[in-house]
Parts: sequence; structure tokens; C-alpha cells
Amino acid sequence: MSASLPENLQNYPFLQENVRKDMMFKMIGLPANNVACYKAAVELDTYLRNVNSKNSIILEFSVVKSSCFHILLQTEQKLSIAVPSDANQYCSGKPDIFEIALMSGDELIYIPELGYDDVCRFTTHEEVFDELVRITPTEKKNETKTHSFF
Repeated sequence: MSASLPENLQNYPFLQENVRKDMMFKMIGLPANNVACYKAAVELDTYLRNVNSKNSIILEFSVVKSSCFHILLQTEQKLSIAVPSDANQYCSGKPDIFEIALMSGDELIYIPELGYDDVCRFTTHEEVFDELVRITPTEKKNETKTHSFF
């Protein structure tokens, strides 16, 4: 494998599938942080899967594509979690801005009572998980459901 290819492709399946496309994007001048944002999204997804195994508030995870993935909370609230390249374009090093958006089907929704007049931004994996806990009502946190939305 060429030294110019992203490291540890086995940890980042979307990049593995799209290495040539990503190399072409770099050649035509797309922002260099697109790959970094994707890797940060995979790392956030991995973190949430690990902490969820202890807390069980997330029912399902989608596959990380680009720099975004969806989750379904036990309340059956669908969320989009992203590491947006535009918000992270001036970061030095690893992207550190994460966004949560509420969804209904494929549309963004806003619920001001939850503090979602818009997407909400966070700067750590822990803050993202704490927000998921905050917006999950206590009585729903320990229920087990089987539901598929992917």
C-alpha cells in the first residue's frame, strides 16, 4: 500500500471503500479536513458504542459515512451526529466540534423545549454522550425495545 494512503484503513471502512475518490478530492483541492472529520466521526461513534454498552440509551447506530451517522435513542428519537468540516476548518489538529440534530424521518426538526432551536454543538465525546442522556427521559433509559429504522 502506498505511503500516501490514509493510515489504518481497516479502522475507517468508508475511507477504505473510497480511497481513490479521496485521493482525487485532495488533487482537485477539497478541504484537507474532510478525512480528519470522517476519522473523528468514526472515533465518536466508537466512543458512543462503548459507553452505551454500559448505559443502554441508544437502540441503533448507522454506519458512519462521510462525517455523519445516525442513532436511535430508546425514546425512538432519531438523531444525526456530525463532525462538520465547515465548523472544523480552522481547527489545529483533530476536529473538535461535534453537532447533534434532531430528526424525523430524513428531515431535521426543531424542539425549542429541549434546547434545539437549531443543531447543538459540543466539543468533547463526553459532552455528546451527556447530551444524549439529558434528552432521554429517565423512564425510557432502562427499557429494552426492538425497532429498526435503518
